[in-house]
Amino acid sequence: MLDTLLIVVAALAVITAIVVTAVRRSRADGSAGMLPPPADLQDHLQQLIAGGRKVQAIKVLRERAPGIGLKQAKAVVDAVERGTALHAALAASGHRPPPTPAIPPDLRDHLLRLIAQGRKIEAIKVLRGRLPSLGLKQAKDIVDSLEAGAPALGSQTPPPGIPAATADLADRVRALKA
Repeated sequence: MLDTLLIVVAALAVITAIVVTAVRRSRADGSAGMLPPPADLQDHLQQLIAGGRKVQAIKVLRERAPGIGLKQAKAVVDAVERGTALHAALAASGHRPPPTPAIPPDLRDHLLRLIAQGRKIEAIKVLRGRLPSLGLKQAKDIVDSLEAGAPALGSQTPPPGIPAATADLADRVRALKA
């Protein structure tokens, strides 16, 4: 029994050490592993630049602007440092976010059913399984927009990849959730 207790204590000590190390590494860049929302990205980049952490600013920009290359990110950070607005610097660099792939109607209907059943994580897995080019964040954003009944689901302007014809089904999903 004493041997088992010692093994459990040792295992807990190892797990604690791993967690502490991971937390320290995530805080080493000063962001505590969290990125600012898009509206605050320019302010965050300016703070990093002002603090002499230009490399970190480039890393943050590359995390937040999918598909941007290192050279483009450096050019954008340099422009922000000179006082250019972030959106203008991104446009001038030629950066265009990767397009959202079209979601087949049968897949969209299946995702809406899963969401209505409260199986959002499974919906994300199904979406990534059918469209392997999607990253986790992009798939989650698509599922979130479907769950929220995105403006596209019932309004005149559908988001990329989601036809306006989903309005009726989206209304039914919202009614089920209510």
